[in-house]
Amino acid sequence: MQEPEATEITFFDCSVIYGVHPQKENFRPAVSKEALKQALAEAGVQKALVRRREQIFGGPATGNRLIAEDLSGEENLWGAWSVIPCHTHEIPQPADMLTEMKQNRIAAWWFIPDMHYFTFHPRVLGEWLDVAVSARIPILCIMEHGIDWADIINTLEKYPELTVILTLKSVWPPDRYIRPLLRDFPHTYIELSRYWTDGGLEELVEFCGPERILFGSGFDSAYFGGIMLMIKHAQIPEKAKRLIASGNLERILSNIKL
Repeated sequence: MQEPEATEITFFDCSVIYGVHPQKENFRPAVSKEALKQALAEAGVQKALVRRREQIFGGPATGNRLIAEDLSGEENLWGAWSVIPCHTHEIPQPADMLTEMKQNRIAAWWFIPDMHYFTFHPRVLGEWLDVAVSARIPILCIMEHGIDWADIINTLEKYPELTVILTLKSVWPPDRYIRPLLRDFPHTYIELSRYWTDGGLEELVEFCGPERILFGSGFDSAYFGGIMLMIKHAQIPEKAKRLIASGNLERILSNIKL
């Protein structure tokens, strides 16, 4: 049976960072919310889950405040807050964050162990992970920030219901790492910003279905259009393209319990 004629795909980007870098300008940087919104509009990306560089280099408290201020009054932007172990009391405790998240359009947490000096491990982050599971808050595991595959496996062994969105460290084909996780942990997802394998998207859809794959551009270290084109021209069904482009992330965020 022939598929219906394709209509415009909505793109919801889960891998966007903007703000001021303390050492250098990045590839086509967006240093402000206004610059980011302009770049999104030019690329045809309708929605985005965003982070700020100040959350890395300025610290969680400062960076989280800046992104909350940016998202006030927005309709198509959601934010991720950077969190650190509870034991030093620098940011609110996990349970206390939930009300603030709802008020500030925050829809995810992310950890930056290499810059914020802690180990990504359940014994260190258990308070956060407990709340993330109960409230179904997605965790962005961006592996260039000091998270490795053993960390991910150890965490998912203890928290198999944790919603995890993986961002790869390099574009070298990672399937021997990610496929066991996608097979064994039903709430683990991969975003595509560094999944540049020729024919890889088609094989990944065949392996795990399109429901476990998310559109991520990697902006502002890459153009939005690269991964958008990969999704648009992939040899997969139109329904799969729509799930990857926006539907899966919309579903994940709709399940959050704040």
